[in-house]
Amino acid sequence: MEVGTLNLTDLRKIGMRDREGTILELTGKPGVYSYGVIVPGFWGRTTLQLQPTQLVEKTQKIIAKRHCKVLLTQIDSVEIVEEGNPLFLTLGILTLTFFVGIAFIILYFVVKHKYLAIRSGSNIQLVMLNSSNTEKAEYFMDAVLKRAEELQPQK
Repeated sequence: MEVGTLNLTDLRKIGMRDREGTILELTGKPGVYSYGVIVPGFWGRTTLQLQPTQLVEKTQKIIAKRHCKVLLTQIDSVEIVEEGNPLFLTLGILTLTFFVGIAFIILYFVVKHKYLAIRSGSNIQLVMLNSSNTEKAEYFMDAVLKRAEELQPQK
C-alpha cells in the first residue's frame, strides 16, 4: 500500500476512519512526557488526526483533556519507539541492595512500551501502540511526513 494513493478502500483495509476534513486518524492510549521521560497513561484515549494542513491531537483522560493543533510545516520528526519503562529501571537501581532490584531491572528489559511520537518545536504528540495498531502507526507516520513535505515552501 503506497502512501501517495490515499483512498477509502486502503483506509478501511487497515482500520482507519475517514472523516470530513480528516485524511487519516490514529487512536490509542495516551502517553505522558515529563522531564524527558515518556510513561504510558493507563486511562484515557488519544486520537491523532491528519488534516490537509495540520495535525490535531485530542486526548481525553479521567480528569483532563487536551486539544492541540500543529501545522504540518512545523513538524520536526515522527518516530516509532520501543523501550523499557524507566520506572522499572529506577526502582531496580534503588532496591538493588535488597536483591528485589534485580527483578525490576529484568522487567525493564522484558516489558517494553511502544509509542508513536510526533515532535514539533517544544511540543510532542504521543500515542501508545500495541500489536494491533503498529501497522496503522507506520502508515500514519509515512502519511504525515509525505503531507508535510508537500506543504514545505519551494526554495
